[in-house]
Amino acid sequence: ALDSLAAELAERTSAPGSPDWFAPWGALCRGMADYRTGKHQEAMHTLVAAQKGNAACKGAAWAYSAMASFQLGDVDTARKHLERSRAANEPILVPGQGADLGSSWHDRMFALLALKEAETLINSEDVNRP
Repeated sequence: ALDSLAAELAERTSAPGSPDWFAPWGALCRGMADYRTGKHQEAMHTLVAAQKGNAACKGAAWAYSAMASFQLGDVDTARKHLERSRAANEPILVPGQGADLGSSWHDRMFALLALKEAETLINSEDVNRP
């Protein structure tokens, strides 16, 4: 069900007449669904389009790309994508910076939560053992 709902949303966001900024969010939704249903290679492919969105969309897309890379066994790429997610999320990661999150603060928080999930997975104790 998750897969078909995400596919439908992705189609709607790229339909003729949809605002240009919809498409990356639809791709993110599809990529997240692919990741959550174990389709990690498909997620990597789909998330490329999401990486063309605004900073929040990019931050979440890079986090999910990092997690998908990790699940595919490519830890080096996972760490690179994790760094890209951190860069996209930087305005809300620096304590005391006082960044204005604007009216899309919920998107930024969503991206930050995705980053935290990716950090937890990739920096887990099991990965860092000699």
